[in-house]
Amino acid sequence: MSELQETTDKSDDSSNQSNSEYSGDNDSEYSGDNDSEYSGDNDSEYSGDNDSEYSGDSDSSIEIMVDDKFYVEIEIELDRPMLNSALQWAHPESKVSCIKLVHIYRYTTDGEICLLSETEKMSIAYPYDNISFTVKDCDDPDQTLIEKKYDAKNGLYFTTEEFVEKIVEFEKTARNYRKIGQSIDTTHKVFDGIIPTQTLGLYETNWI
Repeated sequence: MSELQETTDKSDDSSNQSNSEYSGDNDSEYSGDNDSEYSGDNDSEYSGDNDSEYSGDSDSSIEIMVDDKFYVEIEIELDRPMLNSALQWAHPESKVSCIKLVHIYRYTTDGEICLLSETEKMSIAYPYDNISFTVKDCDDPDQTLIEKKYDAKNGLYFTTEEFVEKIVEFEKTARNYRKIGQSIDTTHKVFDGIIPTQTLGLYETNWI
C-alpha cells in the first residue's frame, strides 16, 4: 500500500498551520474522544484542538476524528496507455478517465496499517458545513488552476466517509492539473491531509 502527499515539503509554516490541517502522528491511534466539540462558528478556523467542544447537542454522541490521521489510497486510470508502466510515465496527452477509492486506513501505535471501521468512517472529519479544495500552479502559487466548493449533506459537518467521497470526486478533475513534467502525476496516490490557504475554508489536498 502506497503513502502520499503532493506537497511533501512540510515547512515550519505548514507545521504552524497544523491546527487547520489533518494533524496527527502516524503512530497515533484512533481515540474516539467524545469530549471534543465543535463551536459551530463558520467564520472561525478549524483548530483541531482536543479540548474544543462540538455544540451540536443532537449529534453529541458522534465521535470526532480530529487529531487521528487517516490516509486514502486511490487508483488512477487514464484514457491512454502508459508510455512506461514501470516508471509510471503517462502519455503527455493523457486525461484521467477514472479514479477509484481503494482504501481508507490509519496506523496503529505499533505502526501497523489498519482499515477504518464503519464507526470511524461515520466520525466527524471536518466540523463545518462546507469546504473548498483548490489546485495551485506549482510555478506560480498565486494562480489557481481549479477550485471547487462542497456542502455537507447534513448541513452541519462532514463525516470521514463523506469527506473522502469529496476528496475522490475532486481529484477526478484536479488530477489532470497535477503534473510531473508534461505528464499527469500517477505516482502520488495516497491522500495525506489538507493544507490551508490564505482563504478561510479553502484547502489544497496533499498527496504522497
